[in-house]
Amino acid sequence: MPPFAAGQSPTSLALRIQCLLEPIQLMIFFAVAHLSSHILLFTLRLISSTPAAIAAPPSSRKSVPSASDLAFSLAFSLFAPSFHKGESEGPLPSLVAQATGSVLEIGPGAGSQVVRYDRAKVTKVVGVEVSEGLRRDLEGTLRRQGGWDISFSDEGRRGEDMGAGKGSGSGKAEYEIVPAGVEGWLEERVKRIEETRLANGGEAKGDVVEELMFDSVLACLVLCSVDRPQRVCRDLYKVLKPGGKMIVMEHVRRNENQGVSGIWLQKLYNVPWSHLLAGCRLDRETETYLREAGEWESVELTQMGHEMPWFLLPKVWGTMVKAQ
Repeated sequence: MPPFAAGQSPTSLALRIQCLLEPIQLMIFFAVAHLSSHILLFTLRLISSTPAAIAAPPSSRKSVPSASDLAFSLAFSLFAPSFHKGESEGPLPSLVAQATGSVLEIGPGAGSQVVRYDRAKVTKVVGVEVSEGLRRDLEGTLRRQGGWDISFSDEGRRGEDMGAGKGSGSGKAEYEIVPAGVEGWLEERVKRIEETRLANGGEAKGDVVEELMFDSVLACLVLCSVDRPQRVCRDLYKVLKPGGKMIVMEHVRRNENQGVSGIWLQKLYNVPWSHLLAGCRLDRETETYLREAGEWESVELTQMGHEMPWFLLPKVWGTMVKAQ
Protein backbone atom coordinates (compact mmCIF):
# COMPACT_ATOMS: atom_id res chain seq x y z
CA MET A 1 0.00 0.00 0.00
CA PRO A 2 1.40 3.43 -0.80
CA PRO A 3 2.97 4.92 2.34
CA PHE A 4 1.88 8.21 3.83
CA ALA A 5 4.54 10.89 3.69
CA ALA A 6 4.92 13.18 6.70
CA GLY A 7 1.90 15.47 6.81
CA GLN A 8 0.40 13.89 3.70
CA SER A 9 -3.38 13.60 3.56
CA PRO A 10 -4.92 10.30 2.35
CA THR A 11 -6.89 12.37 -0.16
CA SER A 12 -3.96 14.43 -1.49
CA LEU A 13 -3.49 14.58 -5.26
CA ALA A 14 0.04 13.16 -5.06
CA LEU A 15 -1.16 10.11 -3.14
CA ARG A 16 -4.11 9.63 -5.48
CA ILE A 17 -1.74 9.53 -8.46
CA GLN A 18 0.52 7.10 -6.63
CA CYS A 19 -2.51 4.87 -5.96
CA LEU A 20 -3.39 4.88 -9.66
CA LEU A 21 0.18 4.06 -10.72
CA GLU A 22 0.72 1.11 -8.40
CA PRO A 23 -1.48 -1.40 -10.29
CA ILE A 24 -0.18 -0.08 -13.61
CA GLN A 25 3.38 -0.88 -12.52
CA LEU A 26 2.31 -4.40 -11.60
CA MET A 27 0.56 -4.88 -14.94
CA ILE A 28 3.67 -3.73 -16.83
CA PHE A 29 5.74 -6.19 -14.84
CA PHE A 30 3.38 -9.07 -15.69
CA ALA A 31 3.16 -7.96 -19.34
CA VAL A 32 6.95 -8.24 -19.59
CA ALA A 33 6.74 -11.69 -17.99
CA HIS A 34 4.13 -12.77 -20.57
CA LEU A 35 6.28 -11.52 -23.45
CA SER A 36 9.35 -13.28 -22.03
CA SER A 37 7.43 -16.52 -21.59
CA HIS A 38 6.21 -16.48 -25.21
CA ILE A 39 9.77 -15.91 -26.45
CA LEU A 40 11.05 -18.73 -24.24
CA LEU A 41 8.32 -21.13 -25.33
CA PHE A 42 8.93 -20.32 -28.99
CA THR A 43 12.62 -21.14 -28.47
CA LEU A 44 11.75 -24.40 -26.68
CA ARG A 45 9.42 -25.47 -29.47
CA LEU A 46 12.13 -24.77 -32.06
CA ILE A 47 14.56 -26.92 -30.08
CA SER A 48 12.00 -29.71 -29.63
CA SER A 49 11.34 -29.80 -33.39
CA THR A 50 14.97 -30.56 -34.30
CA PRO A 51 15.70 -34.07 -35.69
CA ALA A 52 17.71 -34.98 -32.58
CA ALA A 53 14.86 -34.00 -30.26
CA ILE A 54 12.27 -35.87 -32.33
CA ALA A 55 14.44 -39.00 -32.36
CA ALA A 56 14.94 -38.92 -28.56
CA PRO A 57 13.02 -41.52 -26.52
CA PRO A 58 9.74 -40.25 -25.01
CA SER A 59 11.04 -40.79 -21.47
CA SER A 60 13.73 -38.16 -22.04
CA ARG A 61 11.35 -35.48 -23.31
CA LYS A 62 10.13 -32.84 -20.89
CA SER A 63 6.65 -31.37 -21.01
CA VAL A 64 6.36 -27.76 -22.13
CA PRO A 65 4.27 -25.54 -19.80
CA SER A 66 1.58 -23.21 -21.05
CA ALA A 67 2.49 -19.59 -21.71
CA SER A 68 0.24 -18.30 -18.93
CA ASP A 69 1.60 -20.77 -16.38
CA LEU A 70 5.17 -19.93 -17.30
CA ALA A 71 4.50 -16.17 -17.23
CA PHE A 72 2.81 -16.34 -13.84
CA SER A 73 5.54 -18.44 -12.21
CA LEU A 74 8.26 -16.30 -13.85
CA ALA A 75 6.69 -13.06 -12.66
CA PHE A 76 6.26 -14.28 -9.10
CA SER A 77 9.75 -15.72 -8.97
CA LEU A 78 11.23 -12.37 -10.01
CA PHE A 79 8.84 -10.34 -7.90
CA ALA A 80 9.13 -12.58 -4.82
CA PRO A 81 11.84 -10.64 -2.91
CA SER A 82 10.00 -7.28 -2.94
CA PHE A 83 6.63 -9.00 -2.48
CA HIS A 84 7.93 -10.95 0.51
CA LYS A 85 9.42 -7.80 2.02
CA GLY A 86 6.11 -5.97 1.69
CA GLU A 87 4.23 -8.84 3.33
CA SER A 88 6.74 -9.00 6.20
CA GLU A 89 6.07 -5.37 7.10
CA GLY A 90 2.32 -5.96 7.46
CA PRO A 91 0.03 -8.18 9.56
CA LEU A 92 0.54 -11.38 7.53
CA PRO A 93 3.42 -12.95 9.54
CA SER A 94 1.45 -12.78 12.79
CA LEU A 95 -1.65 -14.11 11.02
CA VAL A 96 0.09 -17.17 9.54
CA ALA A 97 1.69 -17.90 12.92
CA GLN A 98 -1.82 -18.49 14.31
CA ALA A 99 -2.28 -21.62 12.19
CA THR A 100 -2.40 -24.81 14.26
CA GLY A 101 -2.78 -28.55 13.73
CA SER A 102 -3.65 -29.61 10.21
CA VAL A 103 -3.60 -26.67 7.79
CA LEU A 104 -5.07 -26.23 4.32
CA GLU A 105 -3.23 -23.55 2.37
CA ILE A 106 -4.88 -22.71 -0.93
CA GLY A 107 -2.66 -21.26 -3.64
CA PRO A 108 0.66 -21.35 -1.71
CA GLY A 109 2.52 -20.19 -4.82
CA ALA A 110 6.27 -20.28 -4.37
CA GLY A 111 5.98 -20.78 -0.60
CA SER A 112 6.05 -17.24 0.80
CA GLN A 113 4.26 -18.36 3.96
CA VAL A 114 6.36 -21.44 4.69
CA VAL A 115 8.81 -19.57 6.91
CA ARG A 116 5.95 -17.95 8.86
CA TYR A 117 4.35 -21.11 10.22
CA ASP A 118 4.94 -21.88 13.88
CA ARG A 119 6.01 -25.48 13.36
CA ALA A 120 5.70 -26.21 17.07
CA LYS A 121 1.93 -25.80 16.55
CA VAL A 122 1.51 -27.23 13.03
CA THR A 123 1.38 -30.97 12.32
CA LYS A 124 0.72 -30.93 8.58
CA VAL A 125 0.15 -28.42 5.78
CA VAL A 126 -1.67 -29.36 2.58
CA GLY A 127 -0.77 -26.86 -0.15
CA VAL A 128 -3.09 -26.93 -3.19
CA GLU A 129 -1.33 -25.24 -6.12
CA VAL A 130 -2.39 -25.45 -9.77
CA SER A 131 0.76 -23.94 -11.35
CA GLU A 132 3.48 -26.46 -12.18
CA GLY A 133 6.15 -23.77 -12.14
CA LEU A 134 5.08 -22.44 -8.74
CA ARG A 135 4.94 -25.99 -7.34
CA ARG A 136 8.60 -26.42 -8.29
CA ASP A 137 9.39 -23.11 -6.58
CA LEU A 138 7.40 -24.21 -3.52
CA GLU A 139 9.36 -27.43 -3.31
CA GLY A 140 12.59 -25.46 -3.59
CA THR A 141 11.51 -23.15 -0.77
CA LEU A 142 10.72 -26.11 1.48
CA ARG A 143 14.07 -27.72 0.67
CA ARG A 144 16.02 -24.55 1.43
CA GLN A 145 14.28 -23.91 4.70
CA GLY A 146 14.64 -27.50 5.84
CA GLY A 147 12.83 -29.19 8.68
CA TRP A 148 9.82 -30.27 6.60
CA ASP A 149 8.82 -33.77 5.54
CA ILE A 150 7.66 -33.17 1.97
CA SER A 151 5.13 -35.44 0.30
CA PHE A 152 3.27 -35.31 -3.00
CA SER A 153 -0.31 -36.28 -3.70
CA ASP A 154 0.36 -37.57 -7.23
CA GLU A 155 1.13 -41.28 -7.33
CA GLY A 156 4.39 -40.86 -9.21
CA ARG A 157 5.99 -39.04 -6.30
CA ARG A 158 3.96 -40.12 -3.27
CA GLY A 159 6.10 -40.59 -0.24
CA GLU A 160 9.28 -39.30 -1.85
CA ASP A 161 11.69 -38.38 0.95
CA MET A 162 12.95 -34.87 0.37
CA GLY A 163 14.61 -34.61 3.76
CA ALA A 164 15.91 -36.62 6.69
CA GLY A 165 13.64 -38.47 9.06
CA LYS A 166 10.53 -39.27 7.06
CA GLY A 167 7.37 -40.22 8.89
CA SER A 168 5.61 -39.55 12.16
CA GLY A 169 8.69 -40.31 14.21
CA SER A 170 10.76 -37.57 12.61
CA GLY A 171 9.40 -34.82 14.82
CA LYS A 172 8.88 -32.65 11.73
CA ALA A 173 5.75 -31.12 10.28
CA GLU A 174 4.67 -32.57 6.94
CA TYR A 175 3.99 -30.46 3.87
CA GLU A 176 1.93 -32.17 1.17
CA ILE A 177 2.06 -30.51 -2.25
CA VAL A 178 -1.15 -31.07 -4.20
CA PRO A 179 -1.10 -30.42 -7.98
CA ALA A 180 -4.68 -29.29 -8.49
CA GLY A 181 -6.94 -26.31 -8.95
CA VAL A 182 -8.48 -25.04 -5.73
CA GLU A 183 -12.10 -25.28 -6.87
CA GLY A 184 -11.98 -28.83 -8.18
CA TRP A 185 -9.97 -30.10 -5.21
CA LEU A 186 -12.36 -28.51 -2.70
CA GLU A 187 -15.43 -29.93 -4.44
CA GLU A 188 -13.90 -33.41 -4.30
CA ARG A 189 -12.91 -33.06 -0.64
CA VAL A 190 -16.39 -31.82 0.34
CA LYS A 191 -17.91 -34.76 -1.54
CA ARG A 192 -15.66 -37.19 0.36
CA ILE A 193 -16.62 -35.60 3.68
CA GLU A 194 -20.33 -35.92 2.89
CA GLU A 195 -19.95 -39.53 1.72
CA THR A 196 -17.98 -40.41 4.84
CA ARG A 197 -20.54 -38.70 7.05
CA LEU A 198 -23.38 -40.69 5.44
CA ALA A 199 -21.40 -43.92 5.82
CA ASN A 200 -21.12 -43.14 9.54
CA GLY A 201 -24.80 -42.68 10.14
CA GLY A 202 -24.95 -39.01 9.26
CA GLU A 203 -22.80 -37.90 12.17
CA ALA A 204 -21.44 -34.41 11.64
CA LYS A 205 -18.46 -35.11 13.85
CA GLY A 206 -16.26 -38.09 14.61
CA ASP A 207 -12.68 -39.08 14.00
CA VAL A 208 -13.30 -40.57 10.55
CA VAL A 209 -15.03 -37.43 9.26
CA GLU A 210 -12.66 -34.95 10.92
CA GLU A 211 -9.63 -36.71 9.44
CA LEU A 212 -10.75 -35.19 6.12
CA MET A 213 -11.13 -31.71 7.64
CA PHE A 214 -8.65 -29.09 8.81
CA ASP A 215 -7.91 -27.22 12.02
CA SER A 216 -6.86 -24.13 10.07
CA VAL A 217 -7.41 -22.75 6.56
CA LEU A 218 -5.08 -20.13 5.06
CA ALA A 219 -6.17 -18.01 2.09
CA CYS A 220 -3.71 -15.30 1.06
CA LEU A 221 -4.42 -13.35 -2.14
CA VAL A 222 -6.11 -16.34 -3.79
CA LEU A 223 -9.87 -15.80 -3.62
CA CYS A 224 -9.49 -12.92 -6.07
CA SER A 225 -8.65 -15.41 -8.83
CA VAL A 226 -11.07 -18.33 -8.46
CA ASP A 227 -13.97 -18.57 -10.90
CA ARG A 228 -16.71 -19.11 -8.29
CA PRO A 229 -15.63 -17.28 -5.13
CA GLN A 230 -18.91 -17.75 -3.24
CA ARG A 231 -18.83 -21.51 -3.82
CA VAL A 232 -15.17 -21.68 -2.80
CA CYS A 233 -15.82 -19.78 0.43
CA ARG A 234 -18.67 -22.15 1.30
CA ASP A 235 -16.48 -25.17 0.56
CA LEU A 236 -13.65 -23.77 2.68
CA TYR A 237 -16.13 -23.47 5.53
CA LYS A 238 -17.19 -27.09 5.03
CA VAL A 239 -13.65 -28.48 5.16
CA LEU A 240 -12.86 -26.51 8.33
CA LYS A 241 -13.40 -28.40 11.58
CA PRO A 242 -15.89 -27.01 14.11
CA GLY A 243 -13.89 -24.52 16.16
CA GLY A 244 -11.31 -24.30 13.39
CA LYS A 245 -9.77 -21.01 12.28
CA MET A 246 -9.99 -19.35 8.87
CA ILE A 247 -7.02 -17.05 8.27
CA VAL A 248 -7.37 -14.58 5.41
CA MET A 249 -5.56 -11.76 3.66
CA GLU A 250 -7.30 -10.71 0.44
CA HIS A 251 -7.62 -7.57 -1.67
CA VAL A 252 -11.25 -6.64 -2.18
CA ARG A 253 -13.80 -4.33 -3.76
CA ARG A 254 -13.80 -0.79 -2.45
CA ASN A 255 -16.50 0.24 0.02
CA GLU A 256 -19.34 2.22 -1.54
CA ASN A 257 -19.49 4.54 1.48
CA GLN A 258 -16.01 5.79 0.54
CA GLY A 259 -17.22 7.03 -2.86
CA VAL A 260 -17.95 5.40 -6.21
CA SER A 261 -14.97 6.77 -8.17
CA GLY A 262 -12.65 4.07 -6.80
CA ILE A 263 -15.18 1.35 -7.62
CA TRP A 264 -15.43 2.47 -11.24
CA LEU A 265 -11.65 2.70 -11.50
CA GLN A 266 -11.43 -0.90 -10.25
CA LYS A 267 -13.87 -1.97 -12.96
CA LEU A 268 -11.83 -0.11 -15.60
CA TYR A 269 -8.52 -1.56 -14.47
CA ASN A 270 -10.07 -5.05 -14.27
CA VAL A 271 -10.00 -5.43 -18.06
CA PRO A 272 -6.20 -5.61 -18.53
CA TRP A 273 -5.52 -6.67 -14.92
CA SER A 274 -7.58 -9.87 -15.08
CA HIS A 275 -6.02 -10.86 -18.39
CA LEU A 276 -2.43 -10.34 -17.25
CA LEU A 277 -2.79 -11.74 -13.71
CA ALA A 278 -4.36 -15.14 -14.37
CA GLY A 279 -7.98 -14.11 -13.87
CA CYS A 280 -7.41 -12.04 -10.73
CA ARG A 281 -10.13 -9.45 -10.14
CA LEU A 282 -9.86 -6.19 -8.24
CA ASP A 283 -13.53 -5.91 -7.26
CA ARG A 284 -14.34 -9.14 -5.43
CA GLU A 285 -16.68 -8.81 -2.43
CA THR A 286 -14.66 -11.45 -0.61
CA GLU A 287 -15.43 -10.32 2.93
CA THR A 288 -19.16 -10.68 2.26
CA TYR A 289 -18.67 -14.12 0.72
CA LEU A 290 -16.67 -15.29 3.75
CA ARG A 291 -19.15 -13.93 6.30
CA GLU A 292 -22.05 -15.62 4.46
CA ALA A 293 -20.25 -18.97 4.04
CA GLY A 294 -21.60 -20.34 7.32
CA GLU A 295 -22.04 -19.75 11.02
CA TRP A 296 -19.02 -18.21 12.73
CA GLU A 297 -18.28 -18.19 16.45
CA SER A 298 -16.12 -15.10 16.08
CA VAL A 299 -15.09 -12.79 13.25
CA GLU A 300 -12.10 -10.50 13.59
CA LEU A 301 -11.53 -8.87 10.22
CA THR A 302 -9.80 -5.56 9.57
CA GLN A 303 -10.11 -3.41 6.46
CA MET A 304 -7.26 -1.25 5.23
CA GLY A 305 -6.78 1.08 2.29
CA HIS A 306 -10.40 2.21 1.88
CA GLU A 307 -9.64 5.64 3.33
CA MET A 308 -7.62 6.51 0.20
CA PRO A 309 -10.18 7.38 -2.53
CA TRP A 310 -8.24 6.06 -5.53
CA PHE A 311 -6.42 3.17 -3.90
CA LEU A 312 -7.42 0.14 -6.00
CA LEU A 313 -5.99 -2.65 -3.84
CA PRO A 314 -7.71 -2.27 -0.44
CA LYS A 315 -7.45 -5.38 1.71
CA VAL A 316 -9.28 -7.30 4.36
CA TRP A 317 -7.34 -9.44 6.79
CA GLY A 318 -7.90 -11.35 10.00
CA THR A 319 -9.37 -14.55 11.41
CA MET A 320 -12.75 -16.24 11.62
CA VAL A 321 -13.54 -19.12 13.97
CA LYS A 322 -16.13 -21.68 12.88
CA ALA A 323 -19.01 -22.31 15.26
CA GLN A 324 -18.78 -25.51 17.29
